[in-house]
Amino acid sequence: MKLSLRSLAGLVLLSALTLTLSGCAWSVGKDDSTTSKTYARPTLGDELRDLKLAYQEGCINDAEFRAAKEQLLQSAEQRGG
Repeated sequence: MKLSLRSLAGLVLLSALTLTLSGCAWSVGKDDSTTSKTYARPTLGDELRDLKLAYQEGCINDAEFRAAKEQLLQSAEQRGG
């Protein structure tokens, strides 16, 4: 069986299209629940705001607030922030 250049080009194009579409179908069904997600670390301002809110709502007392605030500030200094 002899293929013309046009038939061969069509066959190559069809094969490439089939492989491409099968790859797309494979990725559509991919389960992303197993991939790890990264989250940004809260800023010092966020942590201080949360700490203040905890104090204002009575979750922690004055001594706990001051100690936690000092610890946050010290750890930020050590990180260079």
